[in-house]
Amino acid sequence: MSAMIHGGHGGDSPELKFANAYQPKIDPDSPGLSGPSKEFTHRTRTTPRDEDGFGRSEIGRRCWECECPSGYIPHTWRKTCSSCKCPKDSHDLLHDEWLEIRDRLGLLSKDATDPFQRLTANRPSHLQGYTWLPPNLNSTQVAEFYKDFQSDNVPKVGTPGEVYRDRQILHQIPKQDLALAYCKHVDKEHHSAYEDFVNTRNEIALDVGFVAPVSIPASSCEGCRKPILTGQLGVFAPKFGEDAVWHPACFQCFTCNQPLVDLTYCKFQEALSCERHYAEQIHPRCHACDELIFSGEFTKAMNKDWHSTHFCCWQCDESLTGQRYVLREEHPYCIRCYESVFANTCDECQQLIGIDSKDLSYKEKHWHETCFLCSKCKVSLVDKQFGSKAEKIYCSNCYDAQFASRCDGCGEVFRAALASFDDDMLKNLKRCVLAARESLRFDEEYRI
Repeated sequence: MSAMIHGGHGGDSPELKFANAYQPKIDPDSPGLSGPSKEFTHRTRTTPRDEDGFGRSEIGRRCWECECPSGYIPHTWRKTCSSCKCPKDSHDLLHDEWLEIRDRLGLLSKDATDPFQRLTANRPSHLQGYTWLPPNLNSTQVAEFYKDFQSDNVPKVGTPGEVYRDRQILHQIPKQDLALAYCKHVDKEHHSAYEDFVNTRNEIALDVGFVAPVSIPASSCEGCRKPILTGQLGVFAPKFGEDAVWHPACFQCFTCNQPLVDLTYCKFQEALSCERHYAEQIHPRCHACDELIFSGEFTKAMNKDWHSTHFCCWQCDESLTGQRYVLREEHPYCIRCYESVFANTCDECQQLIGIDSKDLSYKEKHWHETCFLCSKCKVSLVDKQFGSKAEKIYCSNCYDAQFASRCDGCGEVFRAALASFDDDMLKNLKRCVLAARESLRFDEEYRI
């Protein structure tokens, strides 16, 4: 007869948040804000590609997570699908041609000794069954290079590793970090700051590692600190000095702990990093559009950074900066959208139970706190025992009066929730049992 009451929408009370603008203090000596520029020339693409370097349209590509029927439809500024709201990289955005890091970077140094120049080796790795291989390795060395990688991380053609590499290129080396042409949300007054960041990064941090047999005695891996024997393959990162070497599988970003795609890395304070996480050490990144923020004022909410115009309701895209909002499944909603999408309808008054009201639930039914009343006497049932019958709820007294079973001897209600018996109750119970026995004896004598 009794039941537990659960407060909140869907079992948990929604937590109201308040978004505020944030103006950080910028260290003028931080790398990326200024520095010498390095002379590069843009490579000419031989085939038309879309903005991510892919050779075919992304529109309509299937989603790996929810398989929505419409396929990928880009949001106007979020890095999500407008149709299913899943992240862009959750869709089957495979390219028609083999994507190379040099194409992703779009840069070629005039210096023949530059690491970018080493990427121009014409080595069709896909002919050997891989979408990428380190240059100048024979088949035995290729096997040695990949032996400690997780199988799903090895970029073999037609395997999950092929898709993994594609996604890691998009994630670790976001195109919007490479050139203004790929940015939509860097205001004109911040173009020079963006160029300073790119030039300084290219000069002091960005590089490509290479693979070679280790010739230095008593070498140890910079990642795991275990020894690398002379003659074993190691990955060298020139920005860290000639003696710095890693096991191939240990050549990882210190933030995401993922293998650095195609050995492309950045150096940040003696730590190995992918370009994405290097950039985020220098500038905040908008969680919505995935671009770096060069403005001095932005929004901090949900432990993330946002362009002030991009911290918006997940449902209607209205700005939430300076507004109340509710967090649901890691997404912010304005009050109006949260109530229209998630609020329950009161079983008594048939009105929505708003964010500022307490939602009481029992089984599949919900009530406002003020509507949670006995169907018979209308007394409040909040924090009280109650019973349910024929889709209605009753206080314990009304439920017992109408539906509870009664003793044929004394007429009292059998209460299932009784935990103990006092002296009067024991006397009544004994009297009812004796009366039942007498009735049974009389019936037997009468029949004889």
